[in-house]
Amino acid sequence: GELGRNSRNLVDYLEAVPGTKPCPNNYNPATWMLEVIGAGTGASSGPAAADVKDFAAVYKDSDLRARNDAELVQLIRGFGGQAEGTDTGAGITGAPGQRLEVRASGIA
Repeated sequence: GELGRNSRNLVDYLEAVPGTKPCPNNYNPATWMLEVIGAGTGASSGPAAADVKDFAAVYKDSDLRARNDAELVQLIRGFGGQAEGTDTGAGITGAPGQRLEVRASGIA
């Protein structure tokens, strides 16, 4: 999705995860994001360094993922496709590294 002006949407999303330190005023949001997720050269020394979380796991278990999966299934079906690897209530799922097949017909 859109990052927003000054990456505000991204910052709001990450800050909404309980325990995430807020992005300091006048701090580069990209640098802060890398520190928060534990990536980049500043990950061990910036203001968010002690706050590294597994955001992939947080997203995997989130309502946002459930909504995104449901929307993806609807989009695929809207184009006459099938989403293999779906299960009820969870949308598109698969084991790590598993290729999920998406078949669509009638796409111009």
